[in-house]
Amino acid sequence: MTDAVPPEKIKRAAHLLLFRRGRRPGARDYELRNRLGPNYPAVVERLNEVLTDLDLEVRGVSDPGVFGEEEAGKRYVA
Repeated sequence: MTDAVPPEKIKRAAHLLLFRRGRRPGARDYELRNRLGPNYPAVVERLNEVLTDLDLEVRGVSDPGVFGEEEAGKRYVA
């Protein structure tokens, strides 16, 4: 059973991941959770499906210096 993801959330996720807001591109998991809601992994998966037509994908990178948090990573489009 798949949950329907609103197109507004997919658009917001694309803006967060594709446009730079600081020195580095991408967004951290807590930023995605704050902006997209608790079901942000489903939104990122749906965005990944949309981006495959453009030969792009959403990738996750974990921070090696952060311990104790399960969502201490960063996601970007490659």
